[in-house]
Parts: sequence; C-alpha cells; structure tokens
Amino acid sequence: MYSKTYDRHAIRRENPDFVSLIKPYLRPDMRLLDLGSGTCRKTLCLSPLVADIDAIDRSPAMLREARRNIRRAGARNIRLFLGDNLNTPFPSRTYDVITTALSHFSAAEAHRLLKTSGLFFIETLDPEDKDAVKRAFGRDALGWRGYLTEWSSDERLRYLQNALAPFFTMMEIQRTEKETTLTAQGFRALLQVTPTVRDFSPRRDRETLRRLTENGSVTFTEKRIMIVAKAKETIGDLP
Repeated sequence: MYSKTYDRHAIRRENPDFVSLIKPYLRPDMRLLDLGSGTCRKTLCLSPLVADIDAIDRSPAMLREARRNIRRAGARNIRLFLGDNLNTPFPSRTYDVITTALSHFSAAEAHRLLKTSGLFFIETLDPEDKDAVKRAFGRDALGWRGYLTEWSSDERLRYLQNALAPFFTMMEIQRTEKETTLTAQGFRALLQVTPTVRDFSPRRDRETLRRLTENGSVTFTEKRIMIVAKAKETIGDLP
C-alpha cells in the first residue's frame, strides 16, 4: 500500500548502482518493461534512453503516485498498467529489456516477454541487508523475524541462479553495500512500510525500537545483489 512515508527519500532511495548498471545496455530503439514499478522513480531515470516503457504494479495507489511523478517530469513514453508481475497481460516476445527492483518476479514469465536474447536486470536484497537490525528483533515460531535472515548470502545467490538458469544466461553479478543512517522516526517508518521485520508492531516491539534508537538514530548496512541475464534464444535451449 502506497503512502507518502513509503516514498520519502530516506525510506525508498533508488539504488544509483542499479540504474548505472542498466544504462550502458540501453539503446534509443528499445522497448523496456519495469516489473513492480512502484512510483516510477527508477523508470523515469531510464525513460530518456529508450523508445518506450511499460510499467506494471499491483497497487492502484502506487500507480496514482507514479502518474503524478510522470506528469511532473514531463515524460511521454511511459505507460502504466495495474497487474501482477507473475502473470502479466503483455504479448510474448515484446520487450528488449525487463527490469525489476526489490520485487517478486517469475523467470519463466520474464523469458516469455523478452525478445530473442533480451536482457533481464534484477535488483534484490542480500540476506545480510540490515542484518544487525533484523537480528535485534529475534525469533518467533517461524524462525528469525528478519526478512531472509534464515539464508546465507551464497544460498540466496544460488537460489537466484538456479531459478534463472533454465531460461537465462548469466552475464553479470554484482553486490553492493552502503551505510545508511535514519532518525528514530524514519527507522520506525521504514519498518512499518517494508517487510524488513515480520509482523512488526511499534507497540509490541517498542523495547527493541528504544534500544536501537537510543542515540536518536540508527545506522545499518544495506546490501543488495544485482544481476544481468540474457534470455536463451529458444525453448529448445532449455535443459
């Protein structure tokens, strides 16, 4: 669900490394699809470099804000669609490039949508993202409450590679990390609008919040995995 808090710069900064990874591959004649496009901040960074962009998200509120962002930016080559990344309404072999950032995706669906040798750009969280923060919230009946905390970084990468392998050839894998500091208020907002900690509650988790933000802010390390993959040419290439 979109809220102004979600889109605050301190909470939802676009990863400049991901945009920088994508840009050199783009050409003015390309068609691009952004899966889980949110409020289209990343999409707008890419729109001057391609012919047109289709952007899909399942949240009507996100798309309303995206429409406002597009109007303010004066972009004319972005179309918005309400829908699910895993089952899109688009024809097969439509796009030269697909991007997805911090969103669920289907490798099979991305392959269906891409033209021959089309490119798939993925940004996803490393399990060690915000690791110290997530572990501070401990466990519940399902295990660690932190998102992906049960996984190691290598396990996560192997999972992604195995999911992509039947449909794509891996071209690049990059890992990024950076230190981020949020105020106590900003940190609480982050936990409320993202799945960082399962079943987070400002009331039930107030003691952990107090400990983490006792100096008025909290600093953590953001870690992400970025992948560039090329679609295998035909179904006959699949194992």
